[in-house]
Amino acid sequence: MSPKWTASQQKALDTRGTNLLVSAGAGSGKTTVLTHRILQRIKNGDSVTDFLVVTFTKASAGDLKRKLYEEITKLSLAEPDNKHYRTQTYELSGAHISTIHSYCLEIVRANFQTLGLSPKLRMADDRETGMIATEVMELVNSLLHDYARVAVDPVSSPV
Repeated sequence: MSPKWTASQQKALDTRGTNLLVSAGAGSGKTTVLTHRILQRIKNGDSVTDFLVVTFTKASAGDLKRKLYEEITKLSLAEPDNKHYRTQTYELSGAHISTIHSYCLEIVRANFQTLGLSPKLRMADDRETGMIATEVMELVNSLLHDYARVAVDPVSSPV
């Protein structure tokens, strides 16, 4: 049984022939809507690998994959002779469902030579990004301090 959809959710489910952005607040049902939308398409013969689904958190991407796996498994059990449904459970691991950061990193890695980057490129971890943020804030504070000093005494400031 499908949930009772809001008008906006129903529009997201029914829109066809174009890219779709689903944007809403936490707990509004985005993952459920996306799960049902993708399932509709799978039932019509599309593959789970035909879609690009980007989220802002690893938890959301993982939740969507988990829900899709559960729903596709139900379809497979209900129609055990349907090879397409069985195939989808295996193809789910290769589906493009990830965070925006991971997807962008995948694009950069695929094009590292064209971009003039090292093939060893990786995403910074939380510790590294914290250190970089601290360095940037110290630099900004220093520049603002120097700017304030010039603004107060433009003639004798050494900047």
